[in-house]
Amino acid sequence: MHEWAIAENLVRQLAEIKEREKLENISRVSIKLGILRQVVNETLEEAFEMQARGTPAEGTELEIVDIPLKVKCGACGYEREVKNLISSCPVCGNREIEIIAGKELYIDYVEAEKSVIRGQ
Repeated sequence: MHEWAIAENLVRQLAEIKEREKLENISRVSIKLGILRQVVNETLEEAFEMQARGTPAEGTELEIVDIPLKVKCGACGYEREVKNLISSCPVCGNREIEIIAGKELYIDYVEAEKSVIRGQ
């Protein structure tokens, strides 16, 4: 189950971001997740909740934005969202197909409160 590893890495990254940016409370994290990653969103959400317990990420809302598969023909430039990988361009027949979306896995943004440092 690679959702567990993704959740573990996400919790670690949030702890690093919280410390580096001196954040008080992380309320929400939004990730972009390409369909080719073959992640079950519900499983990732559960794994994230379990991994976050007792960490700076505890209580953080996880938003998952699914990115569909999109391909582009290297010969004619035809672009299209597809449900499954294709082996040739439906317009020109060329086999030079590039995946331009659908492999993403990254933090898009984090919502948090910034720590305020007060003088003595």
